[in-house]
Amino acid sequence: MAGNIATGDCREKAKQLRKIEHAATSVQLGRPSPLVGLAGLVGLIVGAGLLWAFPGHFLLSGVAVLVVYFVGFKTFALHRSWRDALDNLLTEYEPVNAAAYQRLVDRCRDVQGFDLEAVFEWLQIEREAAGQAVIRTPNNIPRFVRKHAALQGNPPHE
Repeated sequence: MAGNIATGDCREKAKQLRKIEHAATSVQLGRPSPLVGLAGLVGLIVGAGLLWAFPGHFLLSGVAVLVVYFVGFKTFALHRSWRDALDNLLTEYEPVNAAAYQRLVDRCRDVQGFDLEAVFEWLQIEREAAGQAVIRTPNNIPRFVRKHAALQGNPPHE
Protein backbone atom coordinates (compact mmCIF):
# COMPACT_ATOMS: atom_id res chain seq x y z
CA MET A 1 0.00 0.00 0.00
CA ALA A 2 2.48 2.65 1.13
CA GLY A 3 6.16 2.83 0.34
CA ASN A 4 8.97 3.81 2.67
CA ILE A 5 10.43 7.30 2.77
CA ALA A 6 13.41 8.75 4.61
CA THR A 7 12.96 11.41 7.29
CA GLY A 8 14.18 14.29 5.08
CA ASP A 9 11.88 13.15 2.30
CA CYS A 10 9.04 13.04 4.82
CA ARG A 11 9.54 16.73 5.55
CA GLU A 12 9.55 17.47 1.81
CA LYS A 13 6.34 15.43 1.36
CA ALA A 14 4.71 17.39 4.20
CA LYS A 15 5.73 20.66 2.54
CA GLN A 16 4.33 19.52 -0.81
CA LEU A 17 1.08 18.41 0.84
CA ARG A 18 0.73 21.81 2.57
CA LYS A 19 1.13 23.53 -0.81
CA ILE A 20 -1.48 21.24 -2.36
CA GLU A 21 -3.87 21.93 0.53
CA HIS A 22 -3.33 25.70 0.21
CA ALA A 23 -4.04 25.59 -3.53
CA ALA A 24 -7.16 23.43 -3.03
CA THR A 25 -8.42 25.74 -0.27
CA SER A 26 -7.78 28.75 -2.50
CA VAL A 27 -9.81 27.13 -5.30
CA GLN A 28 -12.60 26.34 -2.86
CA LEU A 29 -12.70 29.88 -1.46
CA GLY A 30 -12.39 31.53 -4.88
CA ARG A 31 -9.27 33.49 -3.93
CA PRO A 32 -7.56 35.59 -6.60
CA SER A 33 -4.76 33.76 -8.36
CA PRO A 34 -1.14 34.01 -7.20
CA LEU A 35 -0.43 36.06 -10.32
CA VAL A 36 -3.10 38.66 -9.53
CA GLY A 37 -1.77 39.04 -5.99
CA LEU A 38 1.85 39.53 -7.04
CA ALA A 39 1.04 41.92 -9.88
CA GLY A 40 -1.18 43.97 -7.54
CA LEU A 41 1.48 44.08 -4.83
CA VAL A 42 4.19 45.24 -7.23
CA GLY A 43 1.80 47.85 -8.67
CA LEU A 44 1.02 49.22 -5.21
CA ILE A 45 4.70 49.38 -4.29
CA VAL A 46 5.50 51.31 -7.47
CA GLY A 47 2.53 53.63 -6.90
CA ALA A 48 3.54 54.29 -3.30
CA GLY A 49 7.11 54.97 -4.42
CA LEU A 50 5.94 57.46 -7.01
CA LEU A 51 3.71 59.22 -4.48
CA TRP A 52 6.65 59.45 -2.11
CA ALA A 53 8.94 60.80 -4.86
CA PHE A 54 6.32 63.12 -6.37
CA PRO A 55 3.87 64.12 -3.59
CA GLY A 56 0.48 65.13 -4.88
CA HIS A 57 0.80 63.42 -8.29
CA PHE A 58 -2.04 60.97 -7.74
CA LEU A 59 -2.85 60.65 -11.45
CA LEU A 60 0.76 59.70 -12.27
CA SER A 61 0.79 57.14 -9.47
CA GLY A 62 -2.59 55.70 -10.46
CA VAL A 63 -1.56 55.29 -14.09
CA ALA A 64 1.75 53.73 -13.01
CA VAL A 65 -0.06 51.25 -10.76
CA LEU A 66 -2.30 50.16 -13.63
CA VAL A 67 0.58 49.89 -16.12
CA VAL A 68 2.76 47.89 -13.73
CA TYR A 69 -0.18 45.67 -12.80
CA PHE A 70 -1.05 44.78 -16.39
CA VAL A 71 2.57 44.42 -17.52
CA GLY A 72 3.27 42.29 -14.46
CA PHE A 73 0.16 40.19 -15.05
CA LYS A 74 1.40 39.40 -18.57
CA THR A 75 5.06 38.76 -17.65
CA PHE A 76 5.25 37.17 -14.20
CA ALA A 77 5.79 33.42 -14.40
CA LEU A 78 3.12 32.41 -11.90
CA HIS A 79 -0.03 30.41 -12.30
CA ARG A 80 -2.94 32.31 -13.78
CA SER A 81 -5.36 30.47 -11.48
CA TRP A 82 -5.33 28.35 -8.34
CA ARG A 83 -6.74 25.48 -10.43
CA ASP A 84 -3.60 25.60 -12.59
CA ALA A 85 -1.44 25.67 -9.46
CA LEU A 86 -3.32 22.71 -7.97
CA ASP A 87 -3.08 20.79 -11.23
CA ASN A 88 0.70 21.35 -11.42
CA LEU A 89 1.26 20.45 -7.77
CA LEU A 90 -0.72 17.21 -8.08
CA THR A 91 1.03 16.37 -11.36
CA GLU A 92 4.49 16.80 -9.79
CA TYR A 93 3.65 14.93 -6.57
CA GLU A 94 4.91 11.35 -6.12
CA PRO A 95 2.32 9.68 -3.87
CA VAL A 96 3.17 7.40 -0.96
CA ASN A 97 -0.24 5.72 -1.19
CA ALA A 98 -0.58 5.01 -4.91
CA ALA A 99 -4.03 3.41 -4.56
CA ALA A 100 -5.50 6.50 -2.87
CA TYR A 101 -3.90 8.74 -5.50
CA GLN A 102 -5.42 6.62 -8.27
CA ARG A 103 -8.86 6.94 -6.63
CA LEU A 104 -8.38 10.72 -6.65
CA VAL A 105 -7.44 10.64 -10.33
CA ASP A 106 -10.48 8.49 -11.13
CA ARG A 107 -12.90 10.77 -9.24
CA CYS A 108 -11.52 13.90 -10.91
CA ARG A 109 -11.71 12.19 -14.31
CA ASP A 110 -15.34 11.23 -13.64
CA VAL A 111 -16.32 14.85 -12.94
CA GLN A 112 -14.01 16.15 -15.69
CA GLY A 113 -12.36 18.59 -13.31
CA PHE A 114 -11.38 18.86 -9.68
CA ASP A 115 -13.52 17.14 -7.08
CA LEU A 116 -12.31 19.20 -4.13
CA GLU A 117 -13.97 16.89 -1.61
CA ALA A 118 -11.91 14.05 -3.09
CA VAL A 119 -8.76 16.17 -2.98
CA PHE A 120 -9.21 16.89 0.74
CA GLU A 121 -10.00 13.23 1.47
CA TRP A 122 -6.87 12.18 -0.43
CA LEU A 123 -4.76 14.73 1.46
CA GLN A 124 -5.82 13.20 4.77
CA ILE A 125 -5.09 9.65 3.59
CA GLU A 126 -1.75 10.69 2.06
CA ARG A 127 -0.63 12.49 5.22
CA GLU A 128 -1.37 9.39 7.28
CA ALA A 129 0.45 7.17 4.78
CA ALA A 130 3.46 9.49 4.67
CA GLY A 131 3.65 9.54 8.46
CA GLN A 132 3.55 5.75 8.66
CA ALA A 133 6.07 5.25 5.85
CA VAL A 134 9.00 6.96 7.57
CA ILE A 135 12.04 4.71 7.66
CA ARG A 136 13.48 4.60 11.14
CA THR A 137 17.14 5.50 10.84
CA PRO A 138 19.56 5.70 13.75
CA ASN A 139 19.12 9.48 13.77
CA ASN A 140 15.45 9.31 14.69
CA ILE A 141 15.81 6.52 17.22
CA PRO A 142 16.31 8.21 20.60
CA ARG A 143 19.86 8.11 21.96
CA PHE A 144 18.83 6.36 25.16
CA VAL A 145 17.34 3.50 23.09
CA ARG A 146 20.53 3.19 21.02
CA LYS A 147 22.64 3.29 24.20
CA HIS A 148 20.52 0.65 25.90
CA ALA A 149 20.61 -1.52 22.79
CA ALA A 150 24.41 -1.18 22.57
CA LEU A 151 24.78 -2.17 26.24
CA GLN A 152 22.56 -5.20 25.63
CA GLY A 153 24.38 -6.10 22.44
CA ASN A 154 21.17 -5.77 20.43
CA PRO A 155 20.60 -3.37 17.56
CA PRO A 156 17.64 -1.00 18.10
CA HIS A 157 14.42 -2.05 16.40
CA GLU A 158 13.95 -0.32 13.06
